[in-house]
Amino acid sequence: MGILIFGLGNENLETDNLYSSNISFHPPKFFSGFSIFPLQLRFDIFVVLLLMPLNFLLFLKSRQGAKHAQSMQILISGILISGPIVTGFFDFLINPYRLVPMIVFFAIGFGLLFEKNYFSKINCQ
Repeated sequence: MGILIFGLGNENLETDNLYSSNISFHPPKFFSGFSIFPLQLRFDIFVVLLLMPLNFLLFLKSRQGAKHAQSMQILISGILISGPIVTGFFDFLINPYRLVPMIVFFAIGFGLLFEKNYFSKINCQ
């Protein structure tokens, strides 16, 4: 969070390195990163339909005491917000293949929803 605030405050910081002209915050590009996201997921209907229910069920699971449910929520939202942040600060395009980790986190999230704690039933003495 501090890096983001530092980057916003020092928008016109001039240095002698090669990438100094590329690192500046552009609000229109940041918001265009959000508008590009639906175009990237237009063929992933399964992911789009299950995005909100998975987050809600992971929230309920974390309230019940599951260890990694909240971290999966943070990782999924981090993948979703990373595209607009990258397009806002740099001159990179966000391609659909960069959403592959989100599919992996979806799979782990669904695994967390259907887990059963078998090791608590085993009495190790």
